[in-house]
Amino acid sequence: MLGVSVIEVGTKTGVATDLDGNFTLNVPQGAKLQFSYIGYKTQTITATGQSHIEVKMEPDNNVLDDVVVVGYGTVKKRDLTGAVSSVKSDVITLTPTANPMDALQGRVAGLDISRTSGAPGAGVDIQLRGNRSFNASGNPLFIIDGMPGDYSTINPNDIESIEVLKDASSTAVYGSSGANGVIIITTKKGEAGTTRVNFDAYYGYNGWSKLPTMNNAQQWADTKIYALEQAGLPTDNNPDINAAIQAAAEGRTIDWVDTMLKGGSSQNYSLSVSGGTEKTQAYFSLNYNRTDGQYENDNYDVYSSSIRLNQKVASWLDAGVHSQLSYTNLNRASINLQDALQADPFGELYNEDGSIKVYPLDVQTDKLNLLLNNQPGVYKDNRKRIRLYVQPYIRIYPIKGMTFESRLSANFSYNKDNMFRGYGSYQFYQQAGAAAVGNEKDPANAKYTYAKISNSDTFSYQWENILTYNFKIANDHEFTLTGVTTWSDSNNNSSDTSNAGFSSNTYYWTNLGQPGNTLAQVASDYTMSKGMGYVGRLNYSYLGKYLFSASVRHDGKSVLAKDVRWDTFPSVSAGWRFSEEKFMDWSRNWLNNAKLRVGYGVTGAAGINPYSSMTNLINNAAGLGDEKLNAYYYPQVLSNATLTWEKSKSWNFGLDVSALNYRIDMSLDYFLTNTDDVIWTQSLPIVNGGDVISGKPFTMNTNIAETRNHGIELTLNTKNIVTRDFTWSSTLTLTRNWEKVKSLGAGASDYVTHGDYTLHVGDPIKSFYGYALDGIWQYGQEADAAVFGKAPGDLRVSIPNMRKVSDGVWEKVYPDQLDDNGNPITRTFDKDNPYAVSDTDRQIIGHASPDWTIGFNNTFTYKWFDLSVYMYYRGGQMIKYNMMTQYDSKGGAFPAYFDYWTKDNPSNDFPALDANRDWRNDTYHSSLAYQEGSFFKIKNITLGYTLPKVACNKMRIQNLRLYGTLTNPLVHATNKMLKDYDPEMNGQLNNPLTKQLVFGLSLTL
Repeated sequence: MLGVSVIEVGTKTGVATDLDGNFTLNVPQGAKLQFSYIGYKTQTITATGQSHIEVKMEPDNNVLDDVVVVGYGTVKKRDLTGAVSSVKSDVITLTPTANPMDALQGRVAGLDISRTSGAPGAGVDIQLRGNRSFNASGNPLFIIDGMPGDYSTINPNDIESIEVLKDASSTAVYGSSGANGVIIITTKKGEAGTTRVNFDAYYGYNGWSKLPTMNNAQQWADTKIYALEQAGLPTDNNPDINAAIQAAAEGRTIDWVDTMLKGGSSQNYSLSVSGGTEKTQAYFSLNYNRTDGQYENDNYDVYSSSIRLNQKVASWLDAGVHSQLSYTNLNRASINLQDALQADPFGELYNEDGSIKVYPLDVQTDKLNLLLNNQPGVYKDNRKRIRLYVQPYIRIYPIKGMTFESRLSANFSYNKDNMFRGYGSYQFYQQAGAAAVGNEKDPANAKYTYAKISNSDTFSYQWENILTYNFKIANDHEFTLTGVTTWSDSNNNSSDTSNAGFSSNTYYWTNLGQPGNTLAQVASDYTMSKGMGYVGRLNYSYLGKYLFSASVRHDGKSVLAKDVRWDTFPSVSAGWRFSEEKFMDWSRNWLNNAKLRVGYGVTGAAGINPYSSMTNLINNAAGLGDEKLNAYYYPQVLSNATLTWEKSKSWNFGLDVSALNYRIDMSLDYFLTNTDDVIWTQSLPIVNGGDVISGKPFTMNTNIAETRNHGIELTLNTKNIVTRDFTWSSTLTLTRNWEKVKSLGAGASDYVTHGDYTLHVGDPIKSFYGYALDGIWQYGQEADAAVFGKAPGDLRVSIPNMRKVSDGVWEKVYPDQLDDNGNPITRTFDKDNPYAVSDTDRQIIGHASPDWTIGFNNTFTYKWFDLSVYMYYRGGQMIKYNMMTQYDSKGGAFPAYFDYWTKDNPSNDFPALDANRDWRNDTYHSSLAYQEGSFFKIKNITLGYTLPKVACNKMRIQNLRLYGTLTNPLVHATNKMLKDYDPEMNGQLNNPLTKQLVFGLSLTL
């Protein structure tokens, strides 16, 4: 064998075998030689003075014997028939973050993870295999050590592995909860042997956000003057322009972004102790994480601890408990960066005494200083969370191959949100006006002070009993039978108390009952839901080549009406390891494994809130003359006693291939999901009446719509170069997804508004509905522009079903209007009969979900150094970037890179500057916000150094690794209109994503 590594243990001495498997190495008698090769078992042989050694390398099937965690059990990778991806702890901790889901971005095919906010404590958006539902959450189900849980405060260093169950044959065992996929997190546990102590720490700088550079004071004035000149208006008598010019000349200019944003930081310290005996194993960890944002008074602290204890009570009985406790403290700044980007860039931030100046420019009392809330004691937004998770279990082994486990998961969380806006705050002046004093000497404006306390607590528990029986028949037929019962109960209490009109900033929110306050408001709420499920599953393997799995779950949910709350969710899957067939003997020397998989399953979702399937009455007061009477009325959303499950019926076809001694490992999947009975809020005919408060017609949740999702997923792992001193490995993930609305039900409109999106049959669920802009009318197109009442320099719109006949003559076909012969009517337009763009000319112009996601990671090692470079691409999505609509035809505050039309610069990006026009009043100006949002990132670059074993032994430690990580060093938007912007933020600006430079260490004692 060529390339077998031969190393003298404990030294750097080593060689690699030649083409014939020969090697020469001078070592002393008694030296231990280690022989290793990818795909083969590592062997250690002691040199006894002989001059010739023969070693037979044995194939290592551990790659296929790796255990993958699935629903209610585990399975060897070789026996897997569903679409499951696994990410191990070394990959998870490669990204220095408090949120373990950050580490999965782009690393699991089909799992779309994006971070739209850089605020401390902000979460991520997660979508697996596209959108299926209109109202139900698209988040996957998170299972932590076998039970539902919250991942947000789990210490990434405590995680052993994360498995992502993607197809319905894998997730159907979770019934209604598994409709959007399942992410299983397995935490670390103690092992018998020497006690192990791990300490991990890192500190990083967060900053260098990518934001557009706005017009400075001189550019602000220049664009204002140019707009006036183009409108034929005088430029020398404008007070705003004169004030700006004077301020710029005196150096009284402001870079608002630079003023508001500062450098942030991230730090993390994690300590764990694990170990045990053959009967008792324990794991204990403590973790502290702090993130300071880019704004003043914007920070997030996480304190967490994990305890896991396993005890073998007897040969037939195990027992244990897993507990997690976390406390978070978030201080959120009140800063609107988008306002800062649009603010006039001149004036003074501070008075002569160093205090913050309320109005940066005295002549502009409608424009407040955006730093007002940085003053001590005028503004506070504090949010605290406590979470306790306890999971005890017992496991019984009654007979050989049989296991019975009973486990209880209890979750308790308490949330407290405190808000205070006092004298001198930005919000105070915003409401009180220019005459306000801004302190306690201003009692007339006390009503503009405000404080609020929100409390909520949730207690939920889930009890599961799992019976598993594994047995073989004739040593060729292997069966695993699983039966499960599961019960869940969740209760939530919440209350809100607020008041206004405080006499002082001293007490913040701690004196809401201050005498004299008459603006108090109190509200409270309670919700409860329960669920029950029964699961049966069969796994079968014949000779390890022919694999079969079938499951069925019968589920009930209290949120649905009594007669429809129960339903059944079946699944079936099969696998064929055709690489083990005799007709594949010719490939034995290079093909290690090849398997075909197929699966079908049904999952469900009950995407409604508790009690919404019940008929409710609202109590209110009504006046009859001088008498006050109780009045009862229906809420706007009426109950639907027949409302039932959304059902997703999914197919998955997969191919797994491992070759060249597992140096190439590939997994390819195609999936197809049809979702029926999608819940949609439908307006009822006005003859049924309407809501007495809003005056709007009644609505009802109904199972009326249908959606479809299908796509391709590829995961490719390769070990490109493997030598004694140098290795290079790569991981590529690729996803292509198609989704569409199949039906909106009988009588539905063609285009249905759904929040920020529009539903339309044949288009993705999160589609944008607007005008398709087609650049700017140019010189030479005057005749055509006149057809639409426009001129060169104006925005141009592409009109559906409209075409140019000749210069100045256009015609439009109206498919919904027919002539006497049944043919669509065609109308002609010219300058004398111009066409007026209307709401009917809007069309689907894009969608928020990506068509493509690609992740590509390369890891290099050279002796004790390691280098990892991770790249990520997300393409085909559209974002709503409102900065585009801040372009003002009168000039002023907009990004300096905006390329607007002039006579000498025939741009196709933005219309001409003209003080007589306000493009923002045009019907279709708002469509400038919709921009193609594809981007490429170098997400992480990590360079590490691991101390050699010899040095570690001298220091009496097991391992020490030092590393540095650079996050988001390169961000490239494919759309030039998104210059200096990170499209992953999905259009928002207030909390920009940052670049991050981190230095850390991992120490094992």
